[in-house]
Amino acid sequence: MKKPENQTQEKGKTAGDSLFHKFESSTKYIFYFYVTLCVLFIKSIYDIEVFYKKTNQPATVLYEYFLWIPGAFFSWGLNKAVLVLCDSFIERNMIEKNKYGESRQLHKYRIAKNIFSLAYYILASFFNFYLISKYQSDHLPVFFGGTLEIKTFLEVWPINVDFKVRLFFLFSIGHHVERTSEQVFHTKKYYNFWTMLLHHVLTINLMVICFAHRQYLFGIPILLVHDMTDIALCLMKIVREIKFLKPMLMPSYFLCLVVWFIMRNWIFNFEVVIPMFKDVLWKAVMRHCWAHLFAVLGVFILMVLNTYWLFALLHAGFKKIFYNIEQSVHEGESKSKTN
Repeated sequence: MKKPENQTQEKGKTAGDSLFHKFESSTKYIFYFYVTLCVLFIKSIYDIEVFYKKTNQPATVLYEYFLWIPGAFFSWGLNKAVLVLCDSFIERNMIEKNKYGESRQLHKYRIAKNIFSLAYYILASFFNFYLISKYQSDHLPVFFGGTLEIKTFLEVWPINVDFKVRLFFLFSIGHHVERTSEQVFHTKKYYNFWTMLLHHVLTINLMVICFAHRQYLFGIPILLVHDMTDIALCLMKIVREIKFLKPMLMPSYFLCLVVWFIMRNWIFNFEVVIPMFKDVLWKAVMRHCWAHLFAVLGVFILMVLNTYWLFALLHAGFKKIFYNIEQSVHEGESKSKTN
């Protein structure tokens, strides 16, 4: 005889559930703190341009600050196209039982969002990898056959990269701006709203810092490994919600777990974060490069989020294997339970 679902859910509660909810609650205040610091960063854009002028570095071309706008429109258009093209497919094949307290329409929207994200990150990862390999192999992580050396950052800074690489980087900022607006308008009811909003704003600010302060040696590899990870993450989310793909849930979960660990907890930490703290942070304050501290703080918060989400993935797998409870990873349950 099967146990009632609410009894299984109650038994399946772990210390991790309480810990994760506490973390989600605290990110609201981390978000406010980080946004406050962003005000200081705006002033640093002017200071850094003055520094470029004094050291005979080429000034940033003003129109480039607006090249994120086409990227935002492309992301918005691709999202709308997926919503229209996949609507009937999702309607026919989505799993009817919704465990996250969403309306049917919101459930369909979330599935479409994941299909859109999968398509976008496959395209973005391909073009990013191609452009870096061809034009900036010194920005490609060693894991992928590149020659990335963060410890040389202060020797080569300010860094000027090929315009095609820079253009893609700015287009990517537009994508994250569009995703942030989607987060604000469509997912306010999820308990992890503030964590995801912090992640989006942190990503945008880090990318703008890397552009304005010419810190591409940080920004480009970070963008690459995070986009690649999102392919496996979005695939797992889609598999979880589509009937005929559901038998592939656990293989897709383990694929996501392995890719996440390699990209966000190995390459990111050991090829970017640790060298940044070891070889850049303390040397940076000895020069005008105090502005680099904005990037260092942002990367540190991103490292904390990536570690937190790794444990969230492990926790979700534990509950599925031992209690047969499926827990939404990286999306969160709805605060309201009305359908």
